Amino acid sequence: MKKVEEPERYGRPACHAVEDGVLQYVSPSQVKTFDTVTGGCKRAWYYDKVMHFPRRQFKSQDVGKATHASIEHYLTTGENVLGPIALVGIEHLPVPKSLLKIEWPIYFIRPEQPLPGLGVKAPPAIPPELLRELEEQPRLVVPGLGSGDEGIPVIGFVDLIDLNDLARGRVVVIDHKTSSSIARYAKTAKELEKDPQSAAYLQFARLKWPGMSVYEFRHYYYQTHGARRFEPVVAPFNAGQVEAAWGRFCSTVHEMEEVAGMANPTDVPANDEACGSYGGCSFAGMCPASPGRRFHMSLMDRVKALNTAANAPETTSAPTSAPGGIPVKNAQAGQKYTLALGGADPLEFMAYTLNFCILQDAKGQVVRLPADTAVYPLGTPAAPAPVAPIAPVTSTVVSPSGVKVVITDVAEGVVPPDAATTEPAPGTPGAAPAKRTRKPKAEA
Repeated sequence: MKKVEEPERYGRPACHAVEDGVLQYVSPSQVKTFDTVTGGCKRAWYYDKVMHFPRRQFKSQDVGKATHASIEHYLTTGENVLGPIALVGIEHLPVPKSLLKIEWPIYFIRPEQPLPGLGVKAPPAIPPELLRELEEQPRLVVPGLGSGDEGIPVIGFVDLIDLNDLARGRVVVIDHKTSSSIARYAKTAKELEKDPQSAAYLQFARLKWPGMSVYEFRHYYYQTHGARRFEPVVAPFNAGQVEAAWGRFCSTVHEMEEVAGMANPTDVPANDEACGSYGGCSFAGMCPASPGRRFHMSLMDRVKALNTAANAPETTSAPTSAPGGIPVKNAQAGQKYTLALGGADPLEFMAYTLNFCILQDAKGQVVRLPADTAVYPLGTPAAPAPVAPIAPVTSTVVSPSGVKVVITDVAEGVVPPDAATTEPAPGTPGAAPAKRTRKPKAEA
């Protein structure tokens, strides 16, 4: 099988979806992640798009990209480079090089005239005829939101739009899906009616090709494990149904803008039913709502209670720490720290939120520390007198879905008497959030 690389796309935005607490753009996959009606979790979206924490990558994603690239190459050129996963669906694919829109952008951003505040990654050269069509097509925008008359752009690429039945009043939008088990994970036609992708892609089709009697959304499923299998799932819409689905999509985006402006992930509602979806949530180790974290917090409460009972002083006095320690909330990005004075295992600052900080140790394990925990710059000399360590507690929890989650936490530390008491400067960890305003709009 010939290996096909995924080509560059026209007009990918160059900034984050959320910048300084302001929603800059959305995509159908973002809305799907956020929307609890379709199994999403608002807090997981917040960790990803607002706090910019990295998501875990799975081998299955590479298989999906390779399958998509081979189908795109086949439909564009007619050259059959389909591997065994995609080949089982070849009879259901339209004729290559017919009336098709392949990997089509629903919101085109030209490099010379980027969307104000967004910028654009440099795409490959665009043929003049294609450029003309892209510039003349409607742009998909969620109106209102109190962020200006321009609204919120909806960025995305449709896998396939089949226009071969356009003369008979039908537009078919197809989304290719790879799955380890079609029987277990494939959506039903009823579920596709509520899917954010169907709402966005069919609304784009309704604007670009108005007056159709049928706007059809399909999932083409290709099974990656066990026996090779293909399954189409079809959901037909009329124009009124598309408009209603688009209204629900816009309502969800309105809520996303409100959540984007929140200062704390713990204030964002979590959907604990989504913790085990798609191989397990990337943020389970830091989210208090995840089953593993709830178990761990209960364990930590017991550990702290035992420590308090065993070490309670006869007289109360202000706790102190060794010289050179600072509260972790005053840690600086790029600087490495340790918990134990003179220790060698580095902790690298990642993020600060409300009353705890998130760091990462040398092995990549995320560590969640109370904001006033004393940490020491790496290389700080050990004090002559011994310092009681703040011992981490590590536990492995198996979620109901069978996913192993390794949790690491520490008991609360103390603020050294010589620690700075002034508020951190804006933009540093622990500082109050800056006023959230949309990026200034440049002239086109």
